[in-house]
Amino acid sequence: MRRNLAVVVVPPGSEAPDWPARLTAVRDRVHAEAGEILLVAPQTLPTGDLPAILDDGALAAKLGLSNRTTPAIFALDRYGLIFATNAAGDSTPDLTPEEIPNWLEFIACRCT
Repeated sequence: MRRNLAVVVVPPGSEAPDWPARLTAVRDRVHAEAGEILLVAPQTLPTGDLPAILDDGALAAKLGLSNRTTPAIFALDRYGLIFATNAAGDSTPDLTPEEIPNWLEFIACRCT
């Protein structure tokens, strides 16, 4: 089954030690929207039981996120279309982990 997805990229050196806990706190709400969270994080950041890709910085650099001081969030539908991000000029700059379930609910309503 395809799922709507929130990809959260924590670049090396960013200020985000509490983000895995914040993502875990909203994960049940994300699952209620048939969604999932994928965390891309440096090996030094504990990811708990979140699905995670451990990044040595190469993926963050490829995405142009190396110089960010905060994590980047991408809310995508099940086909990979980005509906919201805090990582682009015309984006949603205040997008936080706590808002991920709301975005995935919106995406689910738009894409059914």
